[in-house]
Amino acid sequence: MPAKKPKVTLEQFYDRFVAFENRVDGQFQRVDSQFQHIDGQFHKVAIRFDQLEANFKAEIARLEARIRNIENNLEKFTGDFETLTQEYHAITAGIKRLKAQMGELGEEALSQLLSLKNQVLAVEGRVLALESQ
Repeated sequence: MPAKKPKVTLEQFYDRFVAFENRVDGQFQRVDSQFQHIDGQFHKVAIRFDQLEANFKAEIARLEARIRNIENNLEKFTGDFETLTQEYHAITAGIKRLKAQMGELGEEALSQLLSLKNQVLAVEGRVLALESQ
């Protein structure tokens, strides 16, 4: 014969249900606290990512400013170099003209010096002739 089931009163059922509900509530509270802890960790990670993003943006802005400064200096140096190149060519052309003029004056000056030397020698000869008289 089958065993008799014990009789459960409504009060016993309610007490058991309240105990079960309390156990379930405790478990939900533990799970909820774990979710809150994990949410806090995600929040910290999100803050850290925001900080990293801000740091990267600041570093990129700093590097862009340095690049602009380098570009400006390069443009200035390029202009200076072009000016120096033009001046070099002008000086070189001037030196070539001076060499050509010196070559012409050199021959003319040499002939004048020889003429003066001959005249001085002639004057010396006359002075010697006058002195000997």
